[in-house]
Amino acid sequence: MPHCIIEHSEDVLSSVNQQQLIDTVLTGAKKSALFELDHIKLRTQSYEYYQKGDVKQAGFIHVTLRILEGRTEEQRQELSEKVLSEFDGLSLKRVTITVEIVEMETASYSKKVT
Repeated sequence: MPHCIIEHSEDVLSSVNQQQLIDTVLTGAKKSALFELDHIKLRTQSYEYYQKGDVKQAGFIHVTLRILEGRTEEQRQELSEKVLSEFDGLSLKRVTITVEIVEMETASYSKKVT
């Protein structure tokens, strides 16, 4: 844990590649010191079509970190801030970047490795 889902507009890829996005989020998650490295799972999802209201907006990156419940509000806030601040190292222009921490209920989370 966590599951880090990096959603982004396709046009972001003119400035950075998907591996850079993964590396950026991974660095922020590691800096939080909340997770063991081999427990951090990351993936990206690119969107060709998107808009805000009735106008196509500038590019976006939205990172969702799905973590098991039990962290304090301060820990969740610090995690969000650490991940967000790592994007400062990328050459992004006209991109809205957001980070969301979502707690997963332990009782309803299941896992199977085959």
